[in-house]
Amino acid sequence: MAQTVTVTVIRANAIGTGGTEAKMFYHRDLVIEDGIVAGIEDEYKGRVDIEIDATGCLVVPGLVNCHTHAGCTPHAQHLITSATRAWSTGSRSA
Repeated sequence: MAQTVTVTVIRANAIGTGGTEAKMFYHRDLVIEDGIVAGIEDEYKGRVDIEIDATGCLVVPGLVNCHTHAGCTPHAQHLITSATRAWSTGSRSA
């Protein structure tokens, strides 16, 4: 029995790719099959299970949000404490 692939299409004003040769595509469709980017098309007309209207949005497939909030990790806490101490004493070294 064949498995069905879920096809998601994000219709976007702008799609940005990452990597060393980043590119921008305008007014294109991002096609995703089972969670994996399958392509960037001018006007995708194939089967669509999930369609997302991203008009006015920048779509960046594969972007990993790796931000942190100051003081949430031991390392970050040390950096904030050292910087605050240096700032409050007028020191230029932490």
